[in-house]
Amino acid sequence: MKKSINAWAFPDSYDFEAVFSKAKELGFDCIELNLDINDEAKHSFNFESDEETYALVRSLISKYGVDVRSVSTGKYWSSGAFGSDNPEKSAEAVKVMRKQIEVARGIGADTILVVTSLDNETGYKKSFEHPIKLFRSMESDIKENGI
Repeated sequence: MKKSINAWAFPDSYDFEAVFSKAKELGFDCIELNLDINDEAKHSFNFESDEETYALVRSLISKYGVDVRSVSTGKYWSSGAFGSDNPEKSAEAVKVMRKQIEVARGIGADTILVVTSLDNETGYKKSFEHPIKLFRSMESDIKENGI
């Protein structure tokens, strides 16, 4: 069994290195990193994150021996429900998921956390069915990137 912690457990003022260092000190084997809903957290990815940031994280994984297996996000809540059948909300959800896939691939993680949610305008049944359609539409992206 491996012990893991989400980077959101650390103060926003911690940068990636501080998170890895503290996680190692506390005995964690893994960290779940995040595509964040704001740009305040110094230890989170955003839509501007690029290969330079991914290389930094890969070097920290190696330096501290703390792995990153998954990439989470809170953006589905702020950008519109993943369960919505509203085309604009769906497009935003897909954009977020594509960035999560890019981040995961860039840092060597093989999992992303996608939390689907109820969209009050869409209703319960469609809020359950719609994410399945979105996942199927992105199947090739997911498989091609090893996620």
